Amino acid sequence: MSAATLCLIDRERRVHRRGLLRSNRSLQRIAASQAKEMVIGDYFGDNSRSGWTPIQRIEVSAYASRTHSLAAAQNIGWGTGILATPAAMVRGWMLSPPHRRIMLTSDYRDIGVGIAPAAPPRLTEGLSRATYTVEFAARGSHERRGTRPPRAPSSEAGPRAEEIPSTRIAFNPRLSFSRPSLELTSRPVNSRTRSRR
Repeated sequence: MSAATLCLIDRERRVHRRGLLRSNRSLQRIAASQAKEMVIGDYFGDNSRSGWTPIQRIEVSAYASRTHSLAAAQNIGWGTGILATPAAMVRGWMLSPPHRRIMLTSDYRDIGVGIAPAAPPRLTEGLSRATYTVEFAARGSHERRGTRPPRAPSSEAGPRAEEIPSTRIAFNPRLSFSRPSLELTSRPVNSRTRSRR
C-alpha cells in the first residue's frame, strides 16, 4: 500500500510538472511509526503522544544527519471501507487545498509513507480501515555549497499550519484528515538540535 500511495502521489506531481519523489527509509520509518502510534494511542494528530512534532522526529533521524538545512511537511488521514485505499486517500488530499499544496510543493525531494491497516478505534465503527502518514522533506547543505536552503515556495506553501482549520470529510464509509502539518526550517541542524526532545 505504501508503494501504491507513493506512485499515486508521484502521478499527481508528474501531471503538475513537479519532480518525482524518492522514497527514503528514515522518513518511511517515521511515517510508519506515527501511523501506528495514532492507532495504538487511539488519537488522530500530527504530533506524537509524547509531543514530538513531525520536524522534531525528522531532525533526530538519520535523514537529517550531515545536513545544514531541512524543510518538511506531513499529511495524515484515515479512512474506512472503500475510502481506506491509497487511491481514495490521495484523491482526498488533492481535493483539500492545504494538503494539495504540500503534495505539489516542488522543493520536496524525499518522501516516507507509513500506513497502519487500522484506524483509531474511537473514530471507526468496525469497517475495514487504514491510517496514513506521509512525510515530505528536503535537505540541503547550502552552507557548504553556497546554494540556498530548501524551502516551500510561498506561492505553494499556503498559510501557516496554525491558520489552517481541520479538514474532516465524513461519508459512510468515512474519510478524515487533520490540518496538514507544514513545518519549515532552514536553521542549522547540529548535534545539539538533533538530541533535543
